[in-house]
Amino acid sequence: MTTKKIQIKFPVQIAKFINNIKEVEFEGESIIDLLNHLENTYGNVLERLLDENNEVRPYFNLYLGENNINTLNGLSTKVVQNDKISLLLSRAGG
Repeated sequence: MTTKKIQIKFPVQIAKFINNIKEVEFEGESIIDLLNHLENTYGNVLERLLDENNEVRPYFNLYLGENNINTLNGLSTKVVQNDKISLLLSRAGG
């Protein structure tokens, strides 16, 4: 596997658990590889982001560029050098 540099933008509620980093280098091919790297490096990431079925919790939206990963291949979505990953809190209300 090759090392990739990915830009990440997480809300403060999650960013504080990964030392507010804005960029990460990791070995892997997909978003789940990135999340596993963050888990192995910082801990307590997966339990905050994923539910018991290993799906992104419903109050989060995870984006690759401008595309919600749910419209792509979910957590198996492939990433390439310099991709931008954003985690947004879902909004509710009327």
